[in-house]
Amino acid sequence: MSVAVLLYRHRLALLALLALGALCVLVVRSPPGPAGASPEPLARATGPPSATPDRQTGPQPWVPPPVPPLAPAAGDAGRSLAEQKVRRFIGRSRVMVFSKTYCPYSRRAKELLAQYRSERGLQFDVLEADLEADPAAVKAALAAISGQSTFPNVFVDGLSVGGSDDLARMHASGELAALFLERRLIA
Repeated sequence: MSVAVLLYRHRLALLALLALGALCVLVVRSPPGPAGASPEPLARATGPPSATPDRQTGPQPWVPPPVPPLAPAAGDAGRSLAEQKVRRFIGRSRVMVFSKTYCPYSRRAKELLAQYRSERGLQFDVLEADLEADPAAVKAALAAISGQSTFPNVFVDGLSVGGSDDLARMHASGELAALFLERRLIA
């Protein structure tokens, strides 16, 4: 595969890394002092910033705590890494959509859920499978978990409710709103 194809496939990940790098630069830089003053020294590794006598007190930039690596769940032995990842996403989000960026059916499902978000406060998460390192592995994992290998694949509280046509049918009959109300996902 050529470098151009790899860069195109992973463009969002590259943009996220660039944004993260820019954020790190902003967090590390100290605020400008009076004209002609030398920049404030960074905190030493030997102690907290308050231990440095020449450091000014004041608001410090917020640095997020480190995120621990995800450990495999108890029943993950024998499952592929992609299936473990998909199961973690399903378990962490009450409404999880597995989608593809270019798929018109995925777009339709996300628009329907976005309507519930704007009108009723529904919260949902989306994983764009085509932006993952191995989209075929995500598709295979979804097929193993839900029996459905097409996109989108929507899960509500860990249960697959189907794809775009299923959501549209449930919405038209009122089943979708009733499901969200029953699960206390909307007001």
